[in-house]
Amino acid sequence: MIRQGENPFSNYPLTTLEGVVSLLQRTTQISGGGETAAQTTHIALLSIGEKRVELRLSTPPIIQDGDRVRLAGTEGNGVFTAIACRNLQTGWVSPLQNSGWIIGILVLFIATGLVFGVSFALIGGLVVSFITGKFSIFSLFFILVGFIVPTLAIWMLVKLKRNSATAKRAWYMVQ
Repeated sequence: MIRQGENPFSNYPLTTLEGVVSLLQRTTQISGGGETAAQTTHIALLSIGEKRVELRLSTPPIIQDGDRVRLAGTEGNGVFTAIACRNLQTGWVSPLQNSGWIIGILVLFIATGLVFGVSFALIGGLVVSFITGKFSIFSLFFILVGFIVPTLAIWMLVKLKRNSATAKRAWYMVQ
């Protein structure tokens, strides 16, 4: 059974897919490591009827062949990419990813970046231009760095908020 629902936070419509799991395969993907923390992604590849499904989670999904599940996600290139999953037989629901701390760090980065960025641009760019009497490439560098860094942080925050809202909507769709 497939139900369509427009997602106001994304250009992609979220769809729910419900049925019996078959052809379940599990794998993991490890990224990072070395000087950064390693992150493990648990991947389940399965079929619901004729549809092929890919489910990526931070924890192992509690599903087996023969379980009836409800998935929410997007469809493209013949594969249903699930964002959230509910096992209708056991009651297990995929965890809702908490990105609140990342958002807090980005907001702090934006505020700090704006204060230091504007100072950096004014002191490094305009003062150097004033002292030397001409506007140089060196001055332009200070001005650009002072405004580009906070702008990139704002862009990352908007993208994260949009993805977070999509994940939350998908999670509610499987309830």
